[in-house]
Amino acid sequence: MLHTHRADPHVHISVRAEGRDGKRLNPRKEALHRWRETFAEKLRDRGIEAEASSQATRGVSRRSPRS
Repeated sequence: MLHTHRADPHVHISVRAEGRDGKRLNPRKEALHRWRETFAEKLRDRGIEAEASSQATRGVSRRSPRS
């Protein structure tokens, strides 16, 4: 999804967590981080500006607000 509503236009990419055998993948956090880093590196190799920022860096939290 392309976001152009801010001063820093950016794209979010989602992938299907499915193996070649059609079964759902359940990667650990370390594997997801490594995959994101590798994906960003491959994009940069092709001249596409990319960064694999963490949720903490982006200020994203999955915690629900306290009531």
